Amino acid sequence: MQIKPIVLVEPPEVRDELKNEGTITVIAVYSGEAPISVATQRIFDGRERFRFPTEITEGTTKTRLVYSYSPEQWSELLETCAMPAAQAGIKQVMIPLLLYFQETYPDHFGEIQYDVQFDRDLYGEIVKLK
Repeated sequence: MQIKPIVLVEPPEVRDELKNEGTITVIAVYSGEAPISVATQRIFDGRERFRFPTEITEGTTKTRLVYSYSPEQWSELLETCAMPAAQAGIKQVMIPLLLYFQETYPDHFGEIQYDVQFDRDLYGEIVKLK
């Protein structure tokens, strides 16, 4: 297991109403290389293919993964990537992110289940960007 990431969250401009046409951007920063399991591709609802994560920038001391999706896409992604069958490296980012979204946007993300057995000590640290 890699060192746990720092997860930076840039909320949509309009926080009061989370609308599906807006996007939520999340940046996971790892010390060293990110786990290979986070470099997968996904297709939502048969629409155009996009990369998961959308950008990988690998430096000598850190790797930065940028995710930028609509709330609808985040819901679908979190429903899959926070479950027990998901890779541990993905759950390090997705479970704490889901818990943050459930607290911040309970109407939109409140019903999504996650792997409650996953070790909380491995959760990435959530930092809200202003």
